[in-house]
Amino acid sequence: MQCGQAGTVVESMVSPTLRRKRLARLLRELRDQACLTIEEAAERIDISRSAMSRAENALVGVKPMMVRDLARAYNVDSATTATLLNLARDANKKGWWQDFTSVLTDGDTTYIGFEEEASSIQSYQTLLVPGILQTADYARAIFQAYKGDRDTPRDRPSRRRPSSPTGTPRRARVLGDPGGRRHPPAGGQPGRPS
Repeated sequence: MQCGQAGTVVESMVSPTLRRKRLARLLRELRDQACLTIEEAAERIDISRSAMSRAENALVGVKPMMVRDLARAYNVDSATTATLLNLARDANKKGWWQDFTSVLTDGDTTYIGFEEEASSIQSYQTLLVPGILQTADYARAIFQAYKGDRDTPRDRPSRRRPSSPTGTPRRARVLGDPGGRRHPPAGGQPGRPS
């Protein structure tokens, strides 16, 4: 969008990681539309330039009060303001995987955040059933065979939800070799499909 053009923002979020990034991007776009520099925007809501920069680069969470002040400074309509406020509130909510941060790296949590937001995931695996389709018994056998994997079988129920948090059903298309069921993981018993 060009400087001075008004836009409508409609977002449906899932991941706190991506909600924060989207909020940051939207705030930056709205500032550009209002033809304000980062310094001018920061001055209008009485914060430092560095605080404004951190918010626009998704380095920190943005409080709803700051979003409200920015929306006012940018002359944003009430519907867009409401969307931005919801996004700011949701960006501070925990994702299910945050209970596992003791065993996940920052890269893992970012990846899972992207996975949660995805409308489609493609995976090609010749030796194992994709993790999201694994039964608890199958996953347990894999983990026993490959110690050192930071993921744990107890993570599986959260990752196997039949629909996304937005309510959109998830679909899986599986092309597989029926002979793959004859090869149990690491000497265990072949799993039955769930």
